[in-house]
Amino acid sequence: MNRHISPAGMDVPDEEEKGAVLMPSGYASWLEDVKGRVRTTQFRAARAANTEVIRLYWSIGHDILERQEKLGWGAQVVKRLAEDLRAEFPDQRGWSPSNLKYMRMLARAWPTLDAIGPQAVDQLPWGHVRMLLDKLSTQEDRNWYARQAVADGWSRAVLAYQIDTKLKDRINVAQSNFAVTLDSPDSELAQEMVKDPYVFEHVALTTPLVEHDVEKVRRRPLPMHHHRCHLAGYGYRPT
Repeated sequence: MNRHISPAGMDVPDEEEKGAVLMPSGYASWLEDVKGRVRTTQFRAARAANTEVIRLYWSIGHDILERQEKLGWGAQVVKRLAEDLRAEFPDQRGWSPSNLKYMRMLARAWPTLDAIGPQAVDQLPWGHVRMLLDKLSTQEDRNWYARQAVADGWSRAVLAYQIDTKLKDRINVAQSNFAVTLDSPDSELAQEMVKDPYVFEHVALTTPLVEHDVEKVRRRPLPMHHHRCHLAGYGYRPT
């Protein structure tokens, strides 16, 4: 044991020994509670920021769509806008021509901003929204999978899997049965949201991406409970 004598002549433990002092009873449970509150706050902040980003993207897409349809602006406007926005915001990846075209698709799919919230679209990360636009052709299907993804906290990989395997047709559950608020900071959707570069680069933050194994989606059985699918633990984040 390393000890030294204080100026007052007292035998005092070194700093290393002080660090080994046992914490009082109840410290461990309190620490877990604090960690949980930190994660919940991170998730709530990310969800609020994500909603603002999705609504911003919708507004830009709406502007592009309106100017092209009513004012006759050509496709070169999107290319020029991408160049100008990337010059102004070089650390953000959301301003490519292809991403601006997705914003236009978003505005076309949901013609009014008020339509996005009730369908839970603004509670999904941008990668999820792009997948809805890519893989589904009807408004009914997009709304259904958006609400289901929020209700069950699907990762992007799980969303892709459920669309590809036609979950909506297989279980045929009425959309009104779903909750449409993402409340759990432990769901895979929440974990992806707090790491979404489109959100954090927009607010000038950076965060590492986490990758998961897509085979987890395909190998595990599909659980059913009261005609709902709870799929926590399946997804991965593609590069």
